[in-house]
Amino acid sequence: MDKVLIVTPSASGRIDYRVQRAWKVCESYGARQLLGTECSDVALARNTVLTPALELDPSRDVFLLLDDDIVAPIDVVLKLVGYARKTGRPASAAYGTQHGKFCATKLDWNPNSQRWMTGLGCCAIPRAVLKGYAETLPVVLGPDDSKLLPFTQSRYVNDHAGALRWCSEDYWFCRAIGGVDLLPLPVQHLKVVPIIPDAESVNEIIGEPAIAEKAS
Repeated sequence: MDKVLIVTPSASGRIDYRVQRAWKVCESYGARQLLGTECSDVALARNTVLTPALELDPSRDVFLLLDDDIVAPIDVVLKLVGYARKTGRPASAAYGTQHGKFCATKLDWNPNSQRWMTGLGCCAIPRAVLKGYAETLPVVLGPDDSKLLPFTQSRYVNDHAGALRWCSEDYWFCRAIGGVDLLPLPVQHLKVVPIIPDAESVNEIIGEPAIAEKAS
């Protein structure tokens, strides 16, 4: 782990204590972390931290893309990093959306593919893979005129059958590097679940006199 750089974009800057605790364990094993500043544009946030990652420390041979809402136990991290290092291929842990589905689909939406497009919440990328991709990218200017590489972006693309599909920034990245391996290593994805009053509660309000009438 002393050659691992954890790369984390941050949308809000408010980090759950469980996530912070997992980070500290990784750091105790020798990993170093590059934490992005607050940015609500997910693609931009990823580009902002991925661009300097390659230049930060040349000795880091695996980049662990780890979002600020993922709780990754150290045993999962060690297996994920070990796999990427041994095979030379990018690999993702398995995590779900708030609907209980995997945040992943087969590469190019082709059910026969052996590779995957996944979320980038917990994904290990060998340096050679990230560097090779970086060398194909043009330098662009960020909002503050800083130089960025567009590792991730969101747009419509054609799938394996030629159909036009919306491609999110994480799937775009996975397509660009030829897909990733999805490993059976579950991690916890922290999401805020909306709580909506049920119909019975709403009907109780409807049955009451209007608030304005009460006040008068």
